Amino acid sequence: MLYRVWKSEIRETSMILHLDMDGVVADFVAGLSELHQRQNPYLNPHETRWGFYECWGMTEQEAYAPVNEEFWIGLKKTPWCDWFLQSATYLFEAENIFFLSKPIARSNAYEGKGEWLKRNTQFNIDRLLIGKPKYAAAHMNSALFDDNDRNVTEYIEAGGRGIVCPGPFNSLRGIYHSGEDAIRGYLLEQL
Repeated sequence: MLYRVWKSEIRETSMILHLDMDGVVADFVAGLSELHQRQNPYLNPHETRWGFYECWGMTEQEAYAPVNEEFWIGLKKTPWCDWFLQSATYLFEAENIFFLSKPIARSNAYEGKGEWLKRNTQFNIDRLLIGKPKYAAAHMNSALFDDNDRNVTEYIEAGGRGIVCPGPFNSLRGIYHSGEDAIRGYLLEQL
C-alpha cells in the first residue's frame, strides 16, 4: 500500500522510512526469554500484555537488569527480517532507511544495536537513531513501521505516516498468531 500510494512521491521526493528494531527486525522477546531461561510467553496466543516478564513473576527492572551490549548483539532476526529489509531497500533505497529505537537505559544499546545491524543487515550504526520520542523524527515525507500501537499513533499525529507491524501484544496480534506467511502478506500490502 505504501508503495502504491507513494510510488510517485518516492521518486519525486526522498521518502524516509523509519523502522523500529525490536519486534520488527530483531526478536527482543525471544532473546530476553533465552537470557532468563524461560519460555517465550508469546508462544501462548492468549498472552497479550506488553509486560510479558510478569508471566515470569518478574518486574520490568528485574527482567531488564542483565541486558547488556552482548545481549543486543546476540538477538536473532525476526523470521521476516531479511525479506522485509530487502523489499524496503528495493522500494525506498538504503540511504532513505533509518532504524529508530528507544531501548533500555544503561544497557549499551547503541553500541550493541549498531553491531547487530552490521552483523545481520547491510546497514551500519550510522543508520541507527536512539531516543525515546520516535515521533520527533516524523515529517510529511516519512513513514514508521513499529510494533507498538502508541508509537505509530504519536508518529502519525506528528505528521508522518505510520504502520503497525503485527506483534503479539498489539492491535494486529491476530495476524501475528496466524503465522509468518500472514505477517509477510500484511507487510507486503503495507509496502
